[in-house]
Amino acid sequence: MRIDKRESLSGLVTIAFGLLVVIESTSYNIGNLLRMGPGYFPLMLGVAITFIGIIILIKSAFVQTTMDKIQWRPLIFIMIGLVCFGLAINSLGIIVATTALVVASRLSEKALSWRNTFILALCLNVMVYVVFIYGLSIPLKLFPWS
Repeated sequence: MRIDKRESLSGLVTIAFGLLVVIESTSYNIGNLLRMGPGYFPLMLGVAITFIGIIILIKSAFVQTTMDKIQWRPLIFIMIGLVCFGLAINSLGIIVATTALVVASRLSEKALSWRNTFILALCLNVMVYVVFIYGLSIPLKLFPWS
């Protein structure tokens, strides 16, 4: 029996993340099933994530896959998009930050059209406005001048 290294690594990372959530949730009052405290849901979520990681780890002993070559271009441009979003959201506003995220992520694939990128950015910005500004009334800056 050969163990798939990629699957086992992802299982171990998932287990580690789940255990981290469990450990962090214990710093809050957990309560019980009838009177749940603020730490109850994170604890149950951490246990579920840990359990999923264990399943992935066990499954890695029975599944054989080949290790694909790392695609650096998508990895780099999506990370750039996330960093741009994080840096731009407070100073330039949510609309500019979301558009920067979509454009930077679009650069990760050569075959995507700019027309579809524009449509995606427009739809995503409308959704962001409807959900966060209108629906949840979160006081986010929309544009640099607002």
